[in-house]
Amino acid sequence: MKNLKVPYKLYGGFAVIFFLLAAAVLTTIWQASEIKQTTDRIVTLTTPTAQARAVMTNNINASLAAAAETGKPGIQLPQAAGERDAYYQPPV
Repeated sequence: MKNLKVPYKLYGGFAVIFFLLAAAVLTTIWQASEIKQTTDRIVTLTTPTAQARAVMTNNINASLAAAAETGKPGIQLPQAAGERDAYYQPPV
């Protein structure tokens, strides 16, 4: 290495830096493609599942409310407005 001329040492140094930079860029592109795959999976699987869960929860709540309005057995409703308000207020 000591007997190499300065231009060859410079070229060698630039080549090493270039290959390190190229490796970093390729690694970044590879990681970005993995992030895209993960994002696509979230969009195609998780979001519809969450939406279906929200619809199911709304349907359950609606059926419970309908059952409570008809006075079916097993569902106890507060009789007076004050009792109803106390029922829905969180304890202090």
